[in-house]
Parts: sequence; structure tokens; C-alpha cells
Amino acid sequence: MQDQESATDGRRIGSSETQVNAASPTIPPEADHQFTGRLFLAPYVYPCLTRHGAVLLHLSRNKYYAINMGDVLYLNQLVANWPASEGTASAMGTSATVEAGSVTCLIQSLLEADVLRRTPPSRGGITCSRVSLDGLLASVGDEIIRKAPVRPTHITTFIFSLLSAASCLRYLPLKSTVEGVSRRKARWMSSGYGFNLEHVAELVFVFRKLRPYFFAAEGNCLLHALTLVKFLAIYREFPCWVFGVRTEPWGAHSWVQYGDYVLDTNPEKVCEYEPILAV
Repeated sequence: MQDQESATDGRRIGSSETQVNAASPTIPPEADHQFTGRLFLAPYVYPCLTRHGAVLLHLSRNKYYAINMGDVLYLNQLVANWPASEGTASAMGTSATVEAGSVTCLIQSLLEADVLRRTPPSRGGITCSRVSLDGLLASVGDEIIRKAPVRPTHITTFIFSLLSAASCLRYLPLKSTVEGVSRRKARWMSSGYGFNLEHVAELVFVFRKLRPYFFAAEGNCLLHALTLVKFLAIYREFPCWVFGVRTEPWGAHSWVQYGDYVLDTNPEKVCEYEPILAV
């Protein structure tokens, strides 16, 4: 998967003729009979509802898929585990009409892309977290600074984390890497892990001192975020690894966050994105 800040590895799936009207949505009878209650998002497909429709991250295929507004209305009724959102109907209007057969073509396209399946998904190996960009975010590194000396063990830990992150991104499917991060975090969360802001601020200070000697954060968001996640994990700190998207203009980004704290970045660089996955 390419760096998400510039990645365009995805497709638009859906009926370009879909129009949004003012009546309640009507599913063509043939589509209703064939699909209603029998479709599910595939495992490792993560949706994000936007004001333009929806974006789906297919983690197994390292791809994003864009769904337009009218098609999202149909999927909301046809797909059993489609995410619910109170603002969906008002954001997209309250109806959609399509040409005959377009819904069936949409569903077939999503089935062929393995975005949808006809069987319920099994329990995946990724435990998702919830993050929000709506509150007052603070930057650990820009606003919250806790100075600490850079010790030789920090340097070796940083290099190990960087090489591990680079190897994962180069040689492993992104799904496997995310699963590994999720499993490690879940083990510590079950043991009563609690976020220590002062400790994390010290580690981020050290990380920021070392990072410029090895790579630039700009244009390397996946490497940056994963290296920081691995670095913090060695010191038993487990924030969220976040993937986010925007639709106008298209863009994808990855960063590290815990609650209202973003680590080694600032809120201005992430607030234009909508989180699609956090582990």
C-alpha cells in the first residue's frame, strides 16, 4: 500500500445515474427480493460515511472504494451490518431513484470486489477503537512538551521500531500488520493498561529528536505512524493507530491518537480527515 497521503489505489463503485429525490427510498422489487437481509460487509472492510456518500477501506486488498450518495441509501437497507448514522438521510436527502437494474449491478460489482458477501462475517482478529476529532484536540509534541534526555537505549529502540515498521509495510499485507498491532494492544488492555500522558510526552519528545535523522514525517504518514506505535509499545504505551480519509479533494492519512491527544503531529493536519479505522 502506498503512503496514504498520496495514495489513490481505489475505485468508485456504483450507479453514476443515481439521483436523490424527496420521497422515501424505493428499492426495485427484483433487488429487494434477491438481496434484502442476505448481504453483509466482508471481514476487514471498514466503512466511513461522508457527506458525499461513503468510503470503504478493504484492508485485505489495500484498497479504498468510493460509494455515491444514492447508492449508500440502498446499501443502508440491503446490507445487514451497514453502519447506522442518524445524519445519513438528512445529509443525502431522503430518497433515491435509479434506472432499472442499477441496484443489482451495484451489488454484483461489490460482490465481485469482495466488499460484500452473502454470509455473515466471522469474528475478525482486529479490535477497533473509537476516536473523535470533534473535541478540542491537543498536540503531544507541539503543545504538550515534556523534555527528556535521549539515551542510547532510545536510539536502538527507535532504529528497531523503524526497521520493523518499514519491513511490515514493504513485505506484509496491511491486514496482518494491523492485526498484530491490535492483538498486542488487546493483551495489555485486558491487563488494565492506562494511558500515561507524562510518560508518552517524554517518549514523543525523544522520538521527535531522533526522527529527522532517519526520515521526514511529511509524505510518509504510514511509516511515521507505525514506527511511533511500535516505539511506544516497547515502552508499554498503547495509543490508537488511526486511518482517515477525506473526499474533497480525495486524500487518505494515518496518525497516532489517544482520546483528545494527537501524537507527534498537530490537529490542523488531521482535522480535515474522517477516521475510518482505529486500532
